Amino acid sequence: MERGVDYQSFRSGGKMTAPFEAFMIFSMTLQPNQLGDEAFLRRIQYKMLLRNPSEDEYVSIFESYCRSRKLCVSDRLIGAILHKNYRVRGKQFRRCHPRDVLSHAIDLINFERLRSNSRKSFWTGRLKAVSSKML
Repeated sequence: MERGVDYQSFRSGGKMTAPFEAFMIFSMTLQPNQLGDEAFLRRIQYKMLLRNPSEDEYVSIFESYCRSRKLCVSDRLIGAILHKNYRVRGKQFRRCHPRDVLSHAIDLINFERLRSNSRKSFWTGRLKAVSSKML
């Protein structure tokens, strides 16, 4: 593979070469020095730190995802989710949480065969219930 090709063997006994280029991506909570020795780390050419978002960034991500899914969610509801699931419980914000919570709420509504805009109170209740269970 270091030569840019991979060798494939078939059950019939035939072989072929195929171009091969790999770009590895590691995602972890470890510090780079916990991953391996210096020689190993040199082979990982690109390293990137993705920090947790601030509260303002989290709200922006949440609102952006709502817009992309054509959902109307009030600032009051977002504030309630932040208070109950992050401030009170001391959880850290994660960039994937808005997508995960909203996707689960939408799936729950679709499963129950109700439209997301059928009753605002229903949508609000489902979103609160899902966020409490997931976060």
